[in-house]
Amino acid sequence: MRTLLQYKYPVSSIGFYTNEACFSNLIRTSLKLEFTPFGYEPLAHGGQEREIGQAENIKAVIDENPHAKFIIYCGYSHAIEDSTHNNWGLAMAGRLKRMTGIDPLTIDQVELTETGTPPFDNAFRQVIDLDYSAVFVDGKGIAFGKAHDYKWYDANVYHPTTKFINGRPGWLYYDNKESVNVADKITIAFPCLVFAYKESEDIGQAVPVDVIELKDKHDTKKLILYKNSRYNILIKNRSGEKQLFQL
Repeated sequence: MRTLLQYKYPVSSIGFYTNEACFSNLIRTSLKLEFTPFGYEPLAHGGQEREIGQAENIKAVIDENPHAKFIIYCGYSHAIEDSTHNNWGLAMAGRLKRMTGIDPLTIDQVELTETGTPPFDNAFRQVIDLDYSAVFVDGKGIAFGKAHDYKWYDANVYHPTTKFINGRPGWLYYDNKESVNVADKITIAFPCLVFAYKESEDIGQAVPVDVIELKDKHDTKKLILYKNSRYNILIKNRSGEKQLFQL
């Protein structure tokens, strides 16, 4: 993460998931909010060793910063606190709880989110009809976190079914963003990839804030970018041609 702190924006060399545009924007938001991102993935591959390694690495940072506030972003099931998961034993969150004595607020955004095949969506999700994200609470104000048989969290977050606008997920428009048409500005051959970079970030290092593929000049997909901001737009096609312009 030293490279990230050096550049003050996500660069392609800092990780794997961080090379995806939406994930890179999560990093940008954390920096804007004055958080200090840190990596906690161990060298161990899978199983108990990985869960233990993650928890130990996080604990080390907590020990160095005892008065700091932490948001720990993790993937598939690592946020399970109490129940065991196959050959993992306790997941990362459960192990971190034991190591530190801190009871973390664990939030799941998987179980009540759509899958690629609606009939296989979580049974609770199939009876919910909301067009906004929500956490469900009982009469005592306690959040529902048991959407799965044994993967329990402090809260499950429901996300509505994605609605597409010009071929892009509607949820990309959060936080004062707008769609930007670039197809009519492209002078190289289609199909092509369109990469949008913040003007202040080095194209040679930065992860793009958005990426789309345009099959031809009539393709309706548009970039989704922050309003009142400036960007460098890089176009590439399969022949190796490139085009660069500013928005």
